[in-house]
Amino acid sequence: MAHELDVFRQLDVINKPLYKTAYEILDGDKDSRSNLRIRTYKAKNPSPVPFITFYYLNDWKHLKK
Repeated sequence: MAHELDVFRQLDVINKPLYKTAYEILDGDKDSRSNLRIRTYKAKNPSPVPFITFYYLNDWKHLKK
């Protein structure tokens, strides 16, 4: 179980000022399996967290997963 949670420990890395411009935001795609929209943060260069994807309903404020 500890290994499953490692990604969440690494997420703190992207909150550092060094990484503020290191990610490209891919926003607005629709999930083909639901009515949710997708926002993905993808690293421009090698990073401990290469990408992270969020699913939301209509508005970014309604984060679902």
